[in-house]
Amino acid sequence: MPQSYDAGALFLAQVVIQNDELEALEVARVLNQLQIIKMRHAMEKAHRLRLIPAGSDKFLKGIKGDFQYDPSRAILIDDNRLHYIWNRFRERSIAVAKTLTVHSLGLYKVNQLVANFKDSRCRNLLKQYRYQYDRRFKGSDLMGALLRKQILYFVVSPLSETEQKKLLNVLLKS
Repeated sequence: MPQSYDAGALFLAQVVIQNDELEALEVARVLNQLQIIKMRHAMEKAHRLRLIPAGSDKFLKGIKGDFQYDPSRAILIDDNRLHYIWNRFRERSIAVAKTLTVHSLGLYKVNQLVANFKDSRCRNLLKQYRYQYDRRFKGSDLMGALLRKQILYFVVSPLSETEQKKLLNVLLKS
């Protein structure tokens, strides 16, 4: 669900909480060239698996003419866009980490949330999301939003009602 940054924020928050590196994440606004290369590689690999034509100019030229890709959905993602994506993940992760570390069980709680994202029931919801959400089709945005909420409610289910509201407030903000 990259459009919403939810899973990425939770996974990054888990690493930050585990290693007590919140301050380091707060100042990590700019990626170095090696980080950009690694991020681009991971992104393009994920997009290739899902037949999404989004990546560097080189990536888009490499898939040009491949009938499996829909050229109308092609998205050029340059270094500036990668920094933007990184900072969306980073900001959301900071908010998630701060929300979960209010008490000593923060690591335990974030581990539960990450486990829920990996749960087979959640993976099925994520497959539905990928299948249903296509910005080119009318009604797709609504279906994507509904499935996203369903996924997030499943993920935060182990938390208390108060904790759920706080975390959903962080995750559901645009």
